[in-house]
Amino acid sequence: MKLFQKKEVMVGSITIFIGIFFLYAYLNEFFVLYIPSRNNYLSSTEKAIKITKKSINLYFYDGHGIRQEKNDVLWSTDMLENINYIMQQLLLLFYEEKVTPEKISLQTVLISPSGQDLYLSFNKTFLNPESSIKTKLTIIETILSTLRETQNNEMNVHFLVNHKPMIDDHLDFEQSWPM
Repeated sequence: MKLFQKKEVMVGSITIFIGIFFLYAYLNEFFVLYIPSRNNYLSSTEKAIKITKKSINLYFYDGHGIRQEKNDVLWSTDMLENINYIMQQLLLLFYEEKVTPEKISLQTVLISPSGQDLYLSFNKTFLNPESSIKTKLTIIETILSTLRETQNNEMNVHFLVNHKPMIDDHLDFEQSWPM
């Protein structure tokens, strides 16, 4: 009987030790426990309800004036996803129309918790340092016009490069730009 009790105590001790070891490893992020949620497993009809086709105008400056191009986009209920997609399309249009000499990509789109500020972080500046102030302001206005047309709420837009305020000799990007 004593041998049986010692065996139970030994098995219990080992079990507790292993449990504490896994708890310690989990809390110190040695491994991540992923528990899937219902949102990851939406049916095709639920996904179809959340995404619709929408026609929007993308504005750009071609050196002579502000032009617009109509573009069909997939519109979802997620505002960040929509802004990201619109900005990617707009940056591609800037490159195709030679507004920017290089391809610019959007790194991050964030909205402040208050919903009043929109942060757009690019991999490099979309403004040519040798351009006139008028040209730079017109390019910024085309971005703001595109966002204004597609978003219902008024936000202040912060332009960033690598998650830091964009640097320009003529314009102050420390301040936000009202949409």
